[in-house]
Amino acid sequence: MLRRLAPGEHEYDLCIIGAGPAGLTVAAELAYSGLRVCVLESGEEKRGPFADALKEVLNEGLAIKPESRVRALGGASLTWNGRSARLDPIDFESRPWSPGWPFGREVLEPLEVRAGAYRFPAVDEFLRSEGPEGEPRGWRHLQEKVFVMTLPTYRYGSLKYLFDRAGFDLAMGATVVRLEVESGRVVSAVCRSEGGAESRVRARAFVLAAGGIENPRLLLNSNLGNEHDQVGRYFMNHTKCHSGYWCLSRRLPLRSLYTPQTEGPRMNYLGLRLTEEFQRAHGLLNSYVGFEPRLGFVQRVACALGRRILPPSTDLLRSMSRPRTVRLSWHIDMEPQAENRVVLGEKRDAFGMPMASVRHRLSSRDMDTIRALWKELGDDVGRNGLGHLSGSPEEVIADLTIDASHHLGATRMGRDPVTSVVNTDCRLHTVENLFVAGSSVFPTAGCANPTMTIVALALRLADHLGELLGARRAETAAPGGRKRIVIIGAGRRVSEDVVPALESLGDAFEITGLYARSPGAVFGRRRRYDVRPLQESTANLKEADFVYLAVPRGAVVKALKNLAPTPRAELVIDTPTPLSRDFLQALRRFRKVHVAEDSACLPWLDAVRAWYGKKSQAGPREIDCDRSVFRYHGIALLKVLAGTPGAPARVRSGRRRGRVLRLRVGDARARIVQDRDYAKGKLTLDGSEIRLLCAGESCTGFEIEGTQSSLTPDESILMGGVLPGDTVVTRMLHLKRVGLARMLAMAARGEDPWPLAEGINDARVDHMLQRFRIFLRLGTSR
Repeated sequence: MLRRLAPGEHEYDLCIIGAGPAGLTVAAELAYSGLRVCVLESGEEKRGPFADALKEVLNEGLAIKPESRVRALGGASLTWNGRSARLDPIDFESRPWSPGWPFGREVLEPLEVRAGAYRFPAVDEFLRSEGPEGEPRGWRHLQEKVFVMTLPTYRYGSLKYLFDRAGFDLAMGATVVRLEVESGRVVSAVCRSEGGAESRVRARAFVLAAGGIENPRLLLNSNLGNEHDQVGRYFMNHTKCHSGYWCLSRRLPLRSLYTPQTEGPRMNYLGLRLTEEFQRAHGLLNSYVGFEPRLGFVQRVACALGRRILPPSTDLLRSMSRPRTVRLSWHIDMEPQAENRVVLGEKRDAFGMPMASVRHRLSSRDMDTIRALWKELGDDVGRNGLGHLSGSPEEVIADLTIDASHHLGATRMGRDPVTSVVNTDCRLHTVENLFVAGSSVFPTAGCANPTMTIVALALRLADHLGELLGARRAETAAPGGRKRIVIIGAGRRVSEDVVPALESLGDAFEITGLYARSPGAVFGRRRRYDVRPLQESTANLKEADFVYLAVPRGAVVKALKNLAPTPRAELVIDTPTPLSRDFLQALRRFRKVHVAEDSACLPWLDAVRAWYGKKSQAGPREIDCDRSVFRYHGIALLKVLAGTPGAPARVRSGRRRGRVLRLRVGDARARIVQDRDYAKGKLTLDGSEIRLLCAGESCTGFEIEGTQSSLTPDESILMGGVLPGDTVVTRMLHLKRVGLARMLAMAARGEDPWPLAEGINDARVDHMLQRFRIFLRLGTSR
C-alpha cells in the first residue's frame, strides 16, 4: 500500500531503497512472488522543496546540474526523454584502462527483450538498410549507432498502483540516512521523515537503488563495502555539448536517418562512432556524434506545413524543409578513472548527514577520442564530397561541460573485491544481503543512454532475489466459467483502474488479451499481462464476451472502425465521443454497449440512499461539488444522487458563469466548481459530508450523519491504503475504481449499469454548458 512510515520497526522480506526505474522494476518483477516487499522513497508523488533540498550535491571539476536528479516517485524517469540504445560489444571488453564487465553483452540480450514490458522498443527493428537513396555513405573508420525514443516517455511512477495490496508497500517521504549491520548482514534501514521522526525497516535482503550518486553516498555514510577504498571511485558521466556544424554540399534526403524520424509511437535516428577496430588500435573510447538539422524560418514553416497539412505524396514544401546545415551533437564515453569519484563533503543536509561531493574531469583519452572522431568525420565528409565541417575539435572539448544526467560507476561491478564494489549478482562483496541496482554498477559508460541497461540489470537482479528469498510462482488465470474480456488500450486508465477492477471480481471475468499501439505489459494484482500490437487482436476478439475500449476520446471512432466485427460481444466504453454517423455505425458491431461511468456506482451511494430513506426523502435538495468532480462525470453523479436506483434524474436546466456551473437536476439544485482539485475539494449533500470509516490503513465503509454502509474485503483492498486526513474527495480516484468494479459486475450479470443513451446525455449537457453557457431541457419534470 502507499503509506507513511510510522515511527518504530517494520518487518519485510525485501527492502528496496529508491523508487526510480531500477527500484520499481525490481519491485514489479516480484509483485506476484508472495514476498513482503517495501519500497522506500525519499520524495513524494510530485517534486517538493524539501526533497529537492536533500538532493543537493557539491562539485569539483565538471558540474552536476541540479535538474539531473529527482527525488520523487519515478526518480530519473521524470527527466528522461525516452531515448534508448544498447551498449556495444567493445563496452564489455577488458581494455588497458578498465577490466570491463564481468560478463559479455550476450547476458543482457534476453533481458533487453524482457525490458519491452516497460515500454522499451526493439532497437534492432530499426535497420540502416532502410535508408533512402542519397544518404551519406562511404564511412571509413566510422560506424552508425542506433538510437530509439519511445513516445510518450514511460514514467515509472505509473507503477504505483502495484502497491494497492497488503504486504507490498511504498513508503514516501522516507529518507534512508544509514544502513545498520550485524555479523556481516544489513539488519535495518534507518529512515527519517520531513518532520524528523525516525523509523527502521528490517528485512532479509536490501536493494540500494537510489541513483548513481546517492548509492555511493549512502554506502559511505554507512561505512559499508569500502574495505579497499573503491566506493565512489570510477565515477563517469556522458558529458555532452553542441559544437560545430556540418555544412552539406547537397541537402539530406527527405527521410534521412541522420535526423530524427517519427514512426508511430517511436522516434529513430543514427549517430556515428569510431569503429571498434579503430578504437582498439588507437586506445580510444566509444564516444559518438549526432546531427540536428539547422533550419531557417522559411524552412521551419515549410516543415510544419509539410507535416500537418500535406499528404505523404506531396514533396514540395517538405523538400523546402530539407537542411543544408546540421549542428553537431557530441556525447562522450568517459574513461573510468579512480580519481573521478563521489566522496563525502563537509556540508550537511537537513538530517545532519554529509552531502555528496562529485569530483570528475575529462581525461586526456576522453579528449583524444573527440579529436579522432572529429578528424575521421571531417576526412570522410571531404573525401566523399559531402561538404565540410565548421569549427574545431578544441572548441568541442572546451564546450564539453553539460551533464547528461547519466551518473555511472562509483559502485562498479566486478569479480575482484580489490577493484570493484559489487559482484556479478550486484551484491556487495563484503555484505551478504545488500544489493545495488542502477547505473552505479556500470564498469564502463559506453555511449548508450543507460536506462534500458539499468532495467535489464534490474530484471536480472529480481530473478536472483526471487530464487534467494523463495518467491512463489506467479498466479495465473483460472480457466472456465468466466466472461472473456479483451482490453483495447494500455494507458493509465487500464493499468490503474480497469485491470485491478476486473481482478477484484474473482470469477466474473477472465482477461484474455490486452492490445495497444505499442507493446509492453500491465501489472495487475494477480499477474502480469503482456500487451500485444493491435493488429494481432482479430482472433481473440471473435471469442470475446466483452470488449473494453480505453483509448483517448478523440481516438474512439478510429479504434472502433479498426476492430474486427464482434457481433457476440458487449462493448464497454469510457467517455463516449459526440454522436456521429461513423460512431453509431461502428457501435453496430456489438451486441450491447455500456458506458463505464464509474461515478454512477460510487460505493458511498449506499450510505447516502439509506440516510435519505430514514428521512423519507427521495434524495438531496442541495448538492455542492466544490472542485471535487470533473464536469462530465459530475453530471452523471448528480443524476444518480437526484434520482432513484436504476432511474437517474434528468438535468432540467443549467448555466455556467466562469468556473461555476449551476444546475437543476430532478428536484435538486446543484453547483459544480471547476477545476477539479482532489487535494482541496469538498462534496456536501444538504450541507452534510460523507466520512470514511477506517480500520488501520484500510477503508471499510462510509458514514453520513450516523448512517453507514460497508465495503467488501476485496473492495477495501481495491481502495488501497488510507492516510490520516483522507476524505471521500482525496480518495476519489480510488473510489471510482471501486465504482468501476461494481459496474463491471453488473454488466457480467446481464444488467446495463449506465447505458449509452445516458453517457451521450452527459456529454451533450457538458458540451452545451461549456460552449453556450446554458442548457435547457424542455418537456420534463425530472
